Amino acid sequence: MRELREPRPPPAFHIDYEGTVGGVVAVRLEGALTALDEIRAPQHLARAQVVVKLHDEHVVLWKETLTVDRPVAEAEGGDLAVETVQALGEAMQAVVDQIADGVVRELEARR
Repeated sequence: MRELREPRPPPAFHIDYEGTVGGVVAVRLEGALTALDEIRAPQHLARAQVVVKLHDEHVVLWKETLTVDRPVAEAEGGDLAVETVQALGEAMQAVVDQIADGVVRELEARR
């Protein structure tokens, strides 16, 4: 079986924290979305995974792989595609919440 599209590297994001010192960005948050998947066995799950790194010019303050799984509700008569997309959205939101909590935690620890 031939693949219909070329494999692409996972999307990455870069966010500059707005706190600056002398006009220079104090810290940078980098991340790569490494999984946004539907897993069918052994359980039907939606998975979101992001690798994050928070650093300044010299030191990595926090680096972690965050993974969240959410069950896909398979209600009788329900639309499985809709339920899967909803679970993927919930998993991604949970990862974003973990990123925000981690950044706040690390920045507060360095005050």
